[in-house]
Amino acid sequence: MTTVSTEARSVRFEVVSIACGLLVAAFAFMAIFPFPSWWMEIHRLAVQSPSAPYVAPAIDYERTIHRDFRGSWDLHVWRLEGAEWSAWRDCSGGSRPYRRDAVLPVAPDLEWLANGDRQCWALPPGLYKLTLTIHINPGGFWSRDVQVETEAFEVQRGV
Repeated sequence: MTTVSTEARSVRFEVVSIACGLLVAAFAFMAIFPFPSWWMEIHRLAVQSPSAPYVAPAIDYERTIHRDFRGSWDLHVWRLEGAEWSAWRDCSGGSRPYRRDAVLPVAPDLEWLANGDRQCWALPPGLYKLTLTIHINPGGFWSRDVQVETEAFEVQRGV
């Protein structure tokens, strides 16, 4: 009887060990795959210096959505204060569908990118840069971020 219970414990231990190993492998797989670029890539985001303060500058934005997904976004506006970049404004959009067949506007500008949030596009004179983050499957079992930062652009005083 002792031999049977020892064998049963051994089999049970092996089953539990295999199950734990598979669980760890599944979590490791989800941690590295699929990559954010499996869903979406941001190829370029550049801001043209606007003609005057408080005017939405044109942007050069190129992205590819490879697969439909649910996502949200954050736009961080940085301003050069002295010799350091400081957070100037933040705006974000709630969860929405991103579709492969979605097309960009013909002439996108910062007002469009900020979803009309004036605090993020109506900028006073200064030197700025933007960080755009797209959150893929936010709040889900796994989530991924795609992020891009622009080069600095200047908003000059009006003439």
